[in-house]
Amino acid sequence: MTEDIKIYIATHKSFTPPKNDIYIPLQVGAEGKKDLGYLKDNTGDNISSMNPYYCELTGMYWMWKNTSADIIGLVHYRRYFYDKYIFSDPKKILDKKTIQNMMSKYDVIVAQRGYTWFNKVGPRYGKYLPEGKSDMKVTEEAVKIVTPEYANAFDTVMNSNHYSQFNMMICRKDVFDAYCEWLFAILKYVEEHLEIPLSEREAYNARVFGFLSERLLNVWLVKHSELKVKELPVLNTEESIGKQKIESCFKKILKGVL
Repeated sequence: MTEDIKIYIATHKSFTPPKNDIYIPLQVGAEGKKDLGYLKDNTGDNISSMNPYYCELTGMYWMWKNTSADIIGLVHYRRYFYDKYIFSDPKKILDKKTIQNMMSKYDVIVAQRGYTWFNKVGPRYGKYLPEGKSDMKVTEEAVKIVTPEYANAFDTVMNSNHYSQFNMMICRKDVFDAYCEWLFAILKYVEEHLEIPLSEREAYNARVFGFLSERLLNVWLVKHSELKVKELPVLNTEESIGKQKIESCFKKILKGVL
């Protein structure tokens, strides 16, 4: 059966897209910015103007509200999923056939988990960002008020030492829609209850919703344990390939022993 697969590539600058028609460049934060010639996230139902705070999530929101596909995914202009932990060819990203095969066995593809070592996920977030502690407090409140059935999953993730990063995922559209409906309801509450206004933050620290959602994806996955999750290595095309190969293998070993 031929399935409609669309993998959107979030970007804020010009780049060389993969030569594969399932990959579609999506200019995020396009509102008020120079047109890069790609599909833009400021059409239809969108939150494009909130990109300084939501990062690639403005693209995710646009995908949720304005697209259809059997299988949908989000990657970055410099980050792509690979199907092997030792990548023999850095240009060989997931193709249509590989994605179809994986989605016949799994419900969600996410990035290989990263580790926070001697820190737990929640406390570490509060430690390394100036507003982190108060933002995490509001996020916990949001989860436990808006969707209290996720409270235990939230506590589990925040007290663990690993989580999938980058807000990258591939799944069927109904799964994607369900996740987005939950995620943006939580983030809306957080936005409305921030103790430190966005206007008072430095540019990097203002990217609060992008940062928080990396953790929240894992909360959603823990809650939905019925979903079969496949973790895949992510290769950053702007960093050393050799170093990333070693790190990916090390993470795989850690997953088996921790």
